Amino acid sequence: MKRKQITAMITAMTMVLGITACGAGNVSAEQENKEQTEIESTLNISNNDEITWSYDSQSDSWTMSVTCAVANPELPDYQGVSVNVPGAYVKGIDTNGDGKEDITGKTYSEEVNGRLVIDDSAKIANTNGQTYTASTAPVIINTGAAGYSAQENQKASSSNAAYGYINVACGNRGKQSTATDENGEEQETMQADYLIEPSPEQVMEELLPKVLRMKMYTVLLDSTASEHAARTMAMQIATDNANDLIQELTLIYNKSRQQAITNELLDIVGGSMS
Repeated sequence: MKRKQITAMITAMTMVLGITACGAGNVSAEQENKEQTEIESTLNISNNDEITWSYDSQSDSWTMSVTCAVANPELPDYQGVSVNVPGAYVKGIDTNGDGKEDITGKTYSEEVNGRLVIDDSAKIANTNGQTYTASTAPVIINTGAAGYSAQENQKASSSNAAYGYINVACGNRGKQSTATDENGEEQETMQADYLIEPSPEQVMEELLPKVLRMKMYTVLLDSTASEHAARTMAMQIATDNANDLIQELTLIYNKSRQQAITNELLDIVGGSMS
């Protein structure tokens, strides 16, 4: 009877712990989904009322003002992005959210807030014999070597608009870029922050013996391979020396045999003459 009671208690505790763990997992998943939604909402330029567009009549293109490209920037002056779109792809700027162009290239006077109204049917045939639309236009991303040299934010260039290309300019944090933390101390922003589970100590406790065993095994394999390589080399050298010796002895033998034959012929010739 007691054994049945103990078994029932263990089963109940297991169920409670399982439910608790599932609850914690659900909370963690919900929190992760919430954070993901917030990031996507932050990076959605349609939700950014500070973005402005400027029109350049010489290149016939629209350029977006620099906006942050990450949700939580450490160095806003180096983590922005700007876009230049050929004017042929753009009907104008929608300033009131009705989906229709309120400002066009002809009526443009100053930077304006709003969204681009794209003309999907517009085409650009460039001097290279290529024809593009807004959906097929190549996108050129201008950026430095990420993680090495720093590059400040800048507006996208309109130099490729005539070819029908969409131009993107990005800022970059450099390898030595630093930011001031909440304690007022400067720290490098490119240092990787790794999350190790279950803990660094447990990971090292598991991995270190395996790494040492693998190292020792590798040393033994290298030693065995070196021994076989040395034997192979020694046999090859011995074979080469033996071949050389055979050639030398064969040459000496042929010379001796030829000398003996010559001597016999001379004796025969001398005897017949006498």
